Amino acid sequence: MNIYPLLDLYISTISSSRDIQFKKEFDPTFPDLRLDMDGFTKLLNKSFTSFQQAAKIITKLSLKMGEYIRFEKKKYPIFTMIVEKKRSYHYKHNLESITAKIDSIARFKSNEIILTSPLISA
Repeated sequence: MNIYPLLDLYISTISSSRDIQFKKEFDPTFPDLRLDMDGFTKLLNKSFTSFQQAAKIITKLSLKMGEYIRFEKKKYPIFTMIVEKKRSYHYKHNLESITAKIDSIARFKSNEIILTSPLISA
């Protein structure tokens, strides 16, 4: 699956109902990948919703160079999606439970959510 249209869909959905400026920093070489669609869409929804009061949201998508995860004797690169600006802490528990179900990790800083997951090519 190509992740860009999915990210664009969520950005369009939120920007149509709120006056938020979006900036996208996407790696143009990012490959198609296999995802738990249901879990990943829930994760995107909660991530973007937690930032809905922000004036500007920056979304970054990239591969983590030099870092891998081993799964069933195979080595997979890791990708990271960062959504940044002031956010609501109300969604932290929901995000953590969703990431655990889809074999991802969510880290929280004061102004960003960092989502990390293995990149399993489609």
